[in-house]
Formats: sequence, structure tokens, C-alpha cells
Amino acid sequence: MRKIGRIDGKREAKLFGDYLTSEKIENRIDPVDEDQWSVWVFRDDQLDEARQLLEEYRANGKDSKFSRGQEKVSALIAQQKEAERRVAKMQKETLAKMESKPSHFGWMTGLVLFLCLGVAIWGGMTFDGFSDMEAIAPLLISENASGPTFVEVSQGQVWRLISPVFIHFGYLHLGFNLMVFFYFGRMIETRGGLLLFVSLFLVSGVLSNVAQYMVSHALFGGLSGVDYALFGYVWMKSRFDPFSGYFLSDQNVVFFMVWLVICFFGLMGDVANFAHLGGLITGVVWGFLAARFFR
Repeated sequence: MRKIGRIDGKREAKLFGDYLTSEKIENRIDPVDEDQWSVWVFRDDQLDEARQLLEEYRANGKDSKFSRGQEKVSALIAQQKEAERRVAKMQKETLAKMESKPSHFGWMTGLVLFLCLGVAIWGGMTFDGFSDMEAIAPLLISENASGPTFVEVSQGQVWRLISPVFIHFGYLHLGFNLMVFFYFGRMIETRGGLLLFVSLFLVSGVLSNVAQYMVSHALFGGLSGVDYALFGYVWMKSRFDPFSGYFLSDQNVVFFMVWLVICFFGLMGDVANFAHLGGLITGVVWGFLAARFFR
């Protein structure tokens, strides 16, 4: 920062300083005494331009371009204050959303949990499966073991595209999936609304089931594909729309992604990996589009 000269009078010094600012020349005006003010310029590469403008100002300080510079600076200050006000308002609204913990978790979240528990009881769930496989057979995506034929669906049994999400093979499978669904489901249903939550649930459930069926047999089930979709949605919303009220810690992101990789390597046994992947892709795409283009 270097001094380029002095100006007589506080008002005249401020007028010239504002003009330099409007010309994107960073400066500072300091008092020398009651009548004189020093003009300092921060960048050496702007010294010559600033000195030339100072000479012009001394020669013809009443030129309208100098007063317009003050108007520009006033407008910029007003714009900055308005932007700060808007950001503060958004931060306040976001904080209120994040601190508002719902006393209930929404009827859709509760309905899904109830149906999963009902299927577990109906089929006689054991630690590693069901004692009555015939009871849950109508909920499988198909009862045909020959491959992805969609025979029953083509005959009108369209519920089979979504119903496998309610089937869980063992208490650990059921407990983990319901816990994750409760966490993300309540967040999305409360903050995003019922229509969004139902749409995301149905679309991700169907796509994850179809993805798994296309690469494996029909004997699979669970909410994990939907869980990964809900995770992906919240992840994208919290990342690209920070004022939306959604929050997901980095630790949770790492956990879900590491779990996905572990399951793909077969370390957890026979897992519906492509249901996980299909759900994750659905949630990530949906959440990204919602965060960037449909706020």
C-alpha cells in the first residue's frame, strides 16, 4: 500500500475515494489534519492509474463522473447489505428447520414399518429366514425360478414390483433396515412432504427390485434399496442445498459407502447388491436434481 497524494476537505476526499472504489481500485483515505486527507492505494500495479485520476480530480473535481462513482458505491453497499440480509434470513430458517424435531414420524414412515413387521409375523420369521415361505411367496417379485421373466407382473400382479421391500430374512436384516428407514424416512417426510416421500419410496423400491431381479434370482427382499435411495437423496440435498434443512455427517456418508463396497465383495454373504446400487443411483440423481434445479 502506497500514498499517492493529499486532498483538501473530508467530503472531497471521501468523494474521490468512492470514485476509486467504483473503478475497482482498492484504497484508503486517512486524515492528516482537520483540512487534509491522504489517499492510499493498495496495489502497486494501480498506482499510475490512481495518480492520473487524482490529477483529473484536482483539475475538475465537479465533473459528474466523480459523483457517479459515489452513487455506484452506495448502490454496491446497498446490494451487499441486502445479500447479507437474505443470507441471514436463510440461515435462521435453516437453523429453525434443523432444530425442529418432529414429535411424530409421519404416517407413511409408520405404515411401512408396520407392514414390514406384519410380513415378518405372517411368515413366521426366524433368525435366518421364514418358517412359512408359502405365506410370503405372493410378495416375491416372481415365483418362477428360471430367471427374470416377470410372468406374474405381466399377468397383472403389479404389486410384486414393490412388495419385496417388505420382506426381510432374519431379525438382524429387519432391525437394521427399519432403523435406517426410520432415520431417513422421518427426515424426508417431515421436511420434504408426503408426496415427495411416497414418490421416492415407490420409484426407488421398484427400480432397486428390478435391478436386483435382472442380475439374480427372485428370492430377495428388504428395504435396503429404498434405504440407499433415501440416503442418496439426503446426501445430495445436504451437499448442494445447505439451506434445505437436511443434514448428513461425513461419517455417515463414509459408513454407507464402505458398507456398499463390503457387500459387493461378498464379505456379508448373499446380499442384494444391485438393489443397493440401484437405490443409491436413484436417490443421488433425484437429490442432485432437486438441490440444483428444483429447490
